[in-house]
Amino acid sequence: MSSNTVVYVAMSADLVHPGHLNIIREACKYGEVTIGLLTDKAIANYKGLPYLSYDQREEIMESIKGVSNVIPQDTLDYVPNLRELRPAYVVHGDDWKTGVQKQVRDRVVEVLEEWGGQLIEVPYTQGISSSYLKARIMELGTTPEIRLKSLRRLLDSKPIVRVLEAHNGLTGLIVVLLYLVFLLMDFPHYARIWPTFLPPNYRDSIVEFLVQFDTAMRRYFRGQAVVAMIVGVLFAIGFTIIGLPMAVPFGLFIGLLNMVPYLQTVGIVPGIALAGVRAIEGDSGFLISVLLVLAVFGVVQLFQDSLLTPRIMGKATGLRPVAILLGIFIWGKLLGFLGLILAIPLTCLGIAYYQRFILNNQPTEPAHHERSG
Repeated sequence: MSSNTVVYVAMSADLVHPGHLNIIREACKYGEVTIGLLTDKAIANYKGLPYLSYDQREEIMESIKGVSNVIPQDTLDYVPNLRELRPAYVVHGDDWKTGVQKQVRDRVVEVLEEWGGQLIEVPYTQGISSSYLKARIMELGTTPEIRLKSLRRLLDSKPIVRVLEAHNGLTGLIVVLLYLVFLLMDFPHYARIWPTFLPPNYRDSIVEFLVQFDTAMRRYFRGQAVVAMIVGVLFAIGFTIIGLPMAVPFGLFIGLLNMVPYLQTVGIVPGIALAGVRAIEGDSGFLISVLLVLAVFGVVQLFQDSLLTPRIMGKATGLRPVAILLGIFIWGKLLGFLGLILAIPLTCLGIAYYQRFILNNQPTEPAHHERSG
């Protein structure tokens, strides 16, 4: 093959690996190899900013055996460079027959036909890729200096809109906050018109059901707030009686946890710690202090489950005490601890569904008309 034959190979060469070297070795068989090195801008337009700068990548490619020349390729499209060089061959891996680069390949084949050029496709080197290597490097972490350099290069290579990619975590948070602000601004409007988005045949039924459920949930949270307040006072009184340090604030804190049913059990751990403080102060032994704390938890929990929850939540939600206790038992069995937390809301949902879609849809008895005499 003549040494003056131009062979064109386009590469990003961000992280050079054996696959790149294999393509260059194959290209050397056909003539003098000219590398069309994609600029930072060209690479950033389709797969993000390269890890190495253009100057660094150019220096690496010029030092590879068999490379005669390195020129910039400013876009992913080969056509401008191909029409200027009119190479006899273009060499590329065979991995661009499908995917994002398929249209680029078709353009190369079309342009080469203008002067009888030929496309040589080298089998893809399995088991390695630049994307994989770059991902592994990113796993090792980065530094503020590297991030600053990347930001500067991104400013030079892409429109300002795409610079947001450099700090996508912070950008995502800002976007979410902006959406939240606009949603809150438009909430009254959408609260009025959302039923119009429902199918007309089901609109009235769905709206009525959701209104019933929303009313039940409002009553539930109001009732739960009352229960939590009473439970907090009871815990504060109990801890004060046994002489626990920080009895009142700790008791009210346990009551606040009770806004989520049974979450007050988390307070047993700090309660045991405060029992240790009580024992150190000399009031009694550690074991006695722990037993006293557990006794307060047990008594208040028993009082809450047997009296407060059935009475207060029954009035708030319209459920009878036996229905609440039964709902807690059934949902606890079905969903475990999560079922205990969601028992009353799920029971309200089930009853609203039953009243709306089952009782209302039962066939009515035909009316008996009196015979006219």
